[in-house]
Formats: sequence, C-alpha cells, structure tokens
Amino acid sequence: MDAFAVLTAATTAKKSSQSYLPMLVILALFGLVWYFFLRPRRKAMMEQQRQGSQFQVGDEVMTVGGLIGTVVATDGDRITLRTGGADGLTGGAEMTFIRQAIKGKPPAPKVVEPVGDAEAPGAADEEPGGAS
Repeated sequence: MDAFAVLTAATTAKKSSQSYLPMLVILALFGLVWYFFLRPRRKAMMEQQRQGSQFQVGDEVMTVGGLIGTVVATDGDRITLRTGGADGLTGGAEMTFIRQAIKGKPPAPKVVEPVGDAEAPGAADEEPGGAS
C-alpha cells in the first residue's frame, strides 16, 4: 500500500503542475488579441469622438456615409449640414446628423495632370501617309 500511495501522490503532483499551462496560454492569447485588435479600435473611436467635438460653424466635414457638407449649426449632440449649392453655403439641402455620424474633414481633392504629349483623340490610331 505504501507504494500505491507514493505513486498516487507523484501522479497528482505532476497533473497539478501541468494544469497551469493551458490557463497561461489562454491568458497570453487574450492579451495578444486585446493588444493587436481591441486597443487600436478603442483608440480610433476615442480619436473620432475627440474630433467630433471640435467642429465649428462654417467647417467642411464628411459623414461616415461619405456625404460632404458645411456645418451651419450645432446643438448639443446634433450638427446641421448644408450640402449642394455652388459655394456650399447658398442653396442645397440642410440635414441634421448626430456628432458620431461625422467622420471628419474631407480629403483634399486629387489633381490629375496629363502625362506626356496631349494629342487629339484618335491621332495615334491613324497611319502616316493616309493609308487606311
């Protein structure tokens, strides 16, 4: 019986020392998921909230849906935008959004410059000498 008790005690000691390993692996995986996925999302959300509180009347902003307009009024958590019109201030439609729906300043328009010689369309398709 003494041999059985010693064998049981040794087996129990091995199992208890190994039982911490799966829990440590799970905790390490949770820490990695938090660090690489949850933390950056939270920082981006806080940055968007910070930007949303800085809009003034006359600022040009873009909504999360891609609508670009000019701020004409702010009232607590609501922002009224005017869209359309030649200069963004006259004509167009006014719409009210909650601050969380405002993404930020719109990106600057890209200017595309022509590359190479600007020839008339179809000029490159004609053969020299007039043979068709």
